Amino acid sequence: MQVVRRYKQPVLIFESVKEQIMSLPKEDRFDWKEIFELFHKPNVSNTFFKFGKINEKKIREILVNEHDFSDERVQKQLERLREITEKNKQKNLEKWF
Repeated sequence: MQVVRRYKQPVLIFESVKEQIMSLPKEDRFDWKEIFELFHKPNVSNTFFKFGKINEKKIREILVNEHDFSDERVQKQLERLREITEKNKQKNLEKWF
């Protein structure tokens, strides 16, 4: 963390630890630029997710019965979720008119 705070830029950070990287066994060495590119420009596809109907009974069962969440809190959040779901349905309907 000290190195990152000190140098801030990836090129400078890795330049400062280049010696340590090169001293690693050959199979453990890595190309930091390749790793940086994976995070900086990830290969992302445009995938659409469609979620089915929310199973409130199962949510309550898991959170309240298995993980000791307060039933009141879970109920309150489920109500909020219902409201959001309903608003989204209305928005989808508005697109058609």
